[in-house]
Formats: sequence, C-alpha cells, structure tokens
Amino acid sequence: MNTLKMKIVGFDEDSKSLLVSFASDQNASSNPEDYPAYAYQPSTMWPGVTDTEEIKFRLAYAGMYMAEQQAIKERLDADHDAINTLRSLVGSESVYVVNQLIEKQKEEEEKEYMYIDGSITGESPDVI
Repeated sequence: MNTLKMKIVGFDEDSKSLLVSFASDQNASSNPEDYPAYAYQPSTMWPGVTDTEEIKFRLAYAGMYMAEQQAIKERLDADHDAINTLRSLVGSESVYVVNQLIEKQKEEEEKEYMYIDGSITGESPDVI
C-alpha cells in the first residue's frame, strides 16, 4: 500500500463518533465512499488529543488496516473456490480442548516470528 485516501462522512451524536471511509491504491476503487464507513471515537481512543490534523492522522493510521481488510475481501470475492470452501463449513460443529488451541496459536506465532526475522531457528538475526 502506497497511498490511503480517507473521507470523514459523518458524526454520530449519540456515541460522539466520527464516521470514516477509507480506500487505498490496493482497493478496486480509489473512492473512500465506495466502502463502508467505520465509527471512531477520538475522545476515548486518544484522550487529550485535540489537534484536528493529529486526529486525522491517527484516523488514517487506523484506516490502513481497514483498507487492507477491504482489499482482502475484494480478492476473496473473486476467488470462487475459497468462497465455496467457506460455504462448505456451514452446519459443521467442532469441539476443541482449550489448551490445544492455545498451544496451536503459540506454534503459529512462533512460525510468524521465524518468517519475520528471516531465520529458520527463530534466533534473532545479526545486527550490523
């Protein structure tokens, strides 16, 4: 993602939330209004921040995630095999042992760590 476009499309009086839409250069459309608006409550998310440019910057920073999620959704929408795989899960039931879930998650996080640091062993890479 190289660019992010954000539009503040409304304000919810009850929750004191700004309603914001986002689009990036990875989305099918560069128009933020083509995507859903999300509610952000700056006064509770960033207490004490009153500078409007800083609020917009923080909204945009949060919006990078939302635009990426929209791009992922757009790719999924075009992947009929993946959609059919998800549909095939409807009606399935599963029971899991919580400790096994926790261990599996730890293993996945360790794999991510190994990928991020570029090593096979999980050791920290050399610093130059």
